[in-house]
Amino acid sequence: MTVEQILASSNTKAWKIRKLIDLGKTRVEIANLQVLGAYGAIQNVYAAYQRERATATTPPVLAPVPIRSSVVVPTPTPPTPARNTTLVEAPVVLANERPSDNRLKSMLGNRELKPLTEKFGIEIEAYDTNRNELSTTLNDNNVVCVVEGYNHTTRRHWKIVTDSSIRGEQAFEIVSPILVGQEGMDELKKVCTVLQMSAARVNKSTGLHVHFDAAEMTFQQIKNLLINYMNFEEEIDSFLSESRRGDTNTYTKSIKNMRLRIQAATSKEELKSAYNNSRYYKVNLQSLNVHNTIEFRQHSGTVEFEKISNWIIFLHNLIDYSKQYVYPTSTANFEALKRLNQKVVYDFLVTRQNQMAA
Repeated sequence: MTVEQILASSNTKAWKIRKLIDLGKTRVEIANLQVLGAYGAIQNVYAAYQRERATATTPPVLAPVPIRSSVVVPTPTPPTPARNTTLVEAPVVLANERPSDNRLKSMLGNRELKPLTEKFGIEIEAYDTNRNELSTTLNDNNVVCVVEGYNHTTRRHWKIVTDSSIRGEQAFEIVSPILVGQEGMDELKKVCTVLQMSAARVNKSTGLHVHFDAAEMTFQQIKNLLINYMNFEEEIDSFLSESRRGDTNTYTKSIKNMRLRIQAATSKEELKSAYNNSRYYKVNLQSLNVHNTIEFRQHSGTVEFEKISNWIIFLHNLIDYSKQYVYPTSTANFEALKRLNQKVVYDFLVTRQNQMAA
């Protein structure tokens, strides 16, 4: 069926969303049709559909079957794997934890799409747009926004401030209030639309910073997150701009240089002290002191919602995974990102990687 035939059908919205997913349409593309509901509602249908697919495609466990050599194939079981089995590449579980069957399944890559429910915030750097006119347009579109002087205070509204690190005329940084879940993503999409309508521009000097609430994260979970980010740092570099890779950018330095100190840390304070009071790293822990957040600074500047939303969901997945697991350094390659992300996110990362390599 074509998109037009699906939309013209008398079936339910959920049915139409599923059929569009079957055609390979992303959640953003479906939401942009503006006839099947908001992004959050579409994601909920997508999540349920993914769970049904996973259940339908899970192979049954077979009883032992004799073969010619009279050797019996044993029924697979979840206990600790023997050396050189296929489970060697499975993520490492926190000390003193034995995974249940369901958790082992998650570890092996049958990941469900967990709805984004966390608090987060975003800072978008850009230039070549009048700040007052931008603020007026946002307010006209029901996004409360105020032009302010440079500050690091969290507001209940969007704020537009100056940023001296940006090269270009009429440079600015637009900073969100605390956003929550899909409602926050919907508002972010509206802001991105206005930024594009206002012809806001980005260059190598602009960045995109994402904060995630860390108030409830334990020391071990934060440590896991830093180790996982280090383990996948080269893969993350591959789908981001060249100016943000490795240890070349003054404002987004690699955290791999702190590996030994991070691995040796036994408290949040020791993790933070590894940064030598600097926030200019790909993952910034100094924001824990000020905002109780972890800041991700590596992404280059952009006003495109598809890029921003996929980056946010990728980080959300990495944080969610790190709350229980550390991925082994030896097998943390790009293919392994399939284990941590939904297909729609992984496909986007592959596309970005190919674009960066072109």
